[in-house]
Amino acid sequence: GFSNNFQMGFLRDISLNKEGDLAIALGLGYSFDNLVSNLNLDNDEQNNLSFSILENEQNSQKISSLILPLEFRWRTSTINKTEFWRLYGGFKYKINLNTRFNYFNGGNSRVSFVRKQNTAIYISLGYNTWNILFEYDLNSIYNQNIILKDGLNPNVRSIKIGLIFYIL
Repeated sequence: GFSNNFQMGFLRDISLNKEGDLAIALGLGYSFDNLVSNLNLDNDEQNNLSFSILENEQNSQKISSLILPLEFRWRTSTINKTEFWRLYGGFKYKINLNTRFNYFNGGNSRVSFVRKQNTAIYISLGYNTWNILFEYDLNSIYNQNIILKDGLNPNVRSIKIGLIFYIL
């Protein structure tokens, strides 16, 4: 299956000029990630964590996060024009509230190997209420102490491509 993400939140728009076409925005939001992969969580006799790669099975990691975005905004709006083109880009600080690892054969466990905080950059472009989003995590989602069975450190970063619906 595919990994998926759901986000919702509020942004406070602060206009930078009289026309209102340039602005910055500060916000608060919530994000839920369901990351599907073939990484398997292993424990050895000393209770050390490591990952191995499965052939066909798919495990998932579920991450709930508090989002604090800072956004730069450009748009073709006017005071009387409610349908307009927009280009928004920014930075997100994410605080991971809850992380779970779900095994393909059932069962799950709370995990501590996912970073408690992460950052991302993003850009969105669109017309009126529907917009396309591209988001990239600046850091690996895992702590540095996680290793694969072959000794490598998985530097896994999330890339999100999706749709945003704005309610004005």
